[in-house]
Amino acid sequence: MDSDLGPPTAAPSLAQRLPAELDALAPYARRLAASASFPVDPEDLVQDVAERALRYAHAFDPAQPLGPWLRRTALRVLLDRRARRRREPQRLADDDEPLARTHDGTAEREHVRRLLAPLSAIERAALIGFHAEGRTVAELAARLALPAGTVKSHLHRARRKLAARRDGGPSDAG
Repeated sequence: MDSDLGPPTAAPSLAQRLPAELDALAPYARRLAASASFPVDPEDLVQDVAERALRYAHAFDPAQPLGPWLRRTALRVLLDRRARRRREPQRLADDDEPLARTHDGTAEREHVRRLLAPLSAIERAALIGFHAEGRTVAELAARLALPAGTVKSHLHRARRKLAARRDGGPSDAG
């Protein structure tokens, strides 16, 4: 009679739900990895998500779906990796050795000079003004006597050229 019902079962724990959800996360991790501006192994990304999910299991509400929480975690892992890469010393493309830390910064300045060489004068001014000097687009527009949209175009073009150089493309991508 009532013996079929038995005691109420508890909802599966995060650890029990995780394997199936990680399989469903794999396509999202591949898309994230493909869109990253640096090399990312999607399988490593999924592993890092699993590790972080288990570490922060206490922050997960079991009444909520696990998939969206894991996707947010995957994005956070990717953003954390990007931030960590930006803090690491930059490497030279030709010999893959860290830049020499000289007392006067000569090596760094020479490296930057070589990177910026293919840019037009206006692209260099916009890029340096925005990124190195921290000026806003409006400040650059006033300084360069150009419309703000034109400054944005020059910034975009300069970034695209630098990215093409980084990725091994032509240095004068237009």
